[in-house]
Amino acid sequence: MPTEKIIIITGANKGIGYATVKRIALTYGKPLVQDETHEDRLLIYLTARNPEKGTKALNKLLGDADLERSGVLSQDQGTVEIAFHQLDITSPSSIAQFTAFLREKHPGGIDVLINNAGVYPLGSGIKPLNLALSTNYHGTLNLTKALLPLLYLRPSGTARIVNVASTFGKFSRFPPNISKRLFAAITIDEITALMDEARRARVDRKTCKMGWNQSAYAISKAGVIAMSRALAGDPDVKSKGMLVNACCPGWTRTDMTFWMGRRSAEEACGTVVLLALGDVEGRTGLFWKDCRVCEL
Repeated sequence: MPTEKIIIITGANKGIGYATVKRIALTYGKPLVQDETHEDRLLIYLTARNPEKGTKALNKLLGDADLERSGVLSQDQGTVEIAFHQLDITSPSSIAQFTAFLREKHPGGIDVLINNAGVYPLGSGIKPLNLALSTNYHGTLNLTKALLPLLYLRPSGTARIVNVASTFGKFSRFPPNISKRLFAAITIDEITALMDEARRARVDRKTCKMGWNQSAYAISKAGVIAMSRALAGDPDVKSKGMLVNACCPGWTRTDMTFWMGRRSAEEACGTVVLLALGDVEGRTGLFWKDCRVCEL
């Protein structure tokens, strides 16, 4: 019997997350043949905060013409299964429930975590920054911490974490006094301290003008990139050969960009899929765009 490869994708009921589920299914899935050299079966968990929207997205994928023609979801010969599970990354109880479900259902661990869920709050006050940090940074970090033990269970060199970030969060876009500290931060605690400093600066205009006057989205995504680098360098993560990378999907036509992006979600998810499934030659702790390593 083939073994099972398990991928988790957050915020996957629409946009880039939804496109990633479909692309991974098409990329990975090949109809099984009648011999002993089957590929591992792939189980993709499409997660979303809203159960109704998540179930609707799952049903849409199950009826997708491209997936239907490919045969990858066929119950008889397909190599891919897509399932939905509710998950709100801003809710500790939701993360705990999802983690407990995975532990019970998949005691052998999971293979890939794609942290795609995020928000793009408008405005320059403290409320947009609180929302951006609680979702994009702390939500991503808290889920990752919860699922790391399950990723550790996989054979050395096989598990991966892909964090969807943005070029808005590139360190070079920040003033030198901030970018140097982002580059220098090598632990999660140091990065969290920087995010907390940005939050405090938001209520002090003088401090904010000295370096933390970027958009809430940019600050939170800088945190995601820095967190990815720190996690990749963590001794436990390194000892397991786990690959942790951040990427920018590009300016994409989704509701987050008010449909003003330059590329479709289907075009934008290519780098995410590469980092999840492709041969990246063992590279980790890097920032990617257009399937290439990008300078920070």
